[in-house]
Amino acid sequence: MLQLIVRPPKERKHCRFCNALFTPMVANQVFCCNEHRDIWYRREKERLQAAKMAAGEKVRLTSTPSLTKRYYQIKTTELKTCPECGKEFLSNNTKKIYCSAECQVIHRQSMYVKKPTTERVCRLCGSIFHTAHAAKIYCSEACRLKMREIPRA
Repeated sequence: MLQLIVRPPKERKHCRFCNALFTPMVANQVFCCNEHRDIWYRREKERLQAAKMAAGEKVRLTSTPSLTKRYYQIKTTELKTCPECGKEFLSNNTKKIYCSAECQVIHRQSMYVKKPTTERVCRLCGSIFHTAHAAKIYCSEACRLKMREIPRA
């Protein structure tokens, strides 16, 4: 004989956002839809950030939790000193070290070891030039091209 298995009806819950009755898809579901979940978490995050800001703590501001992972810090202006030129400047960025892009480039270039240069005499015009390359024998591109045009004997 055929027996019917009767399952008890799923427990219905109230949405934490709109208080509407819904049947959860998983046991720990507390919102009726994703939109209500995102809105509730966004408001909750803003409420917690406002409480932290009122207490004087630094807060990391973010966009909606499910849409982006990029973080933004509250901008506080600080007086800093450039290590390259010694000039004082105001910055909102906590990671900024140099007063300008020029100072940053100068510092980065000074970190690299420059090759020693040697003094040479151009084979075509006889002028003296400095080079870091051992194979260079002409003072300029123009001399190199002129030498290529001269027929070899």
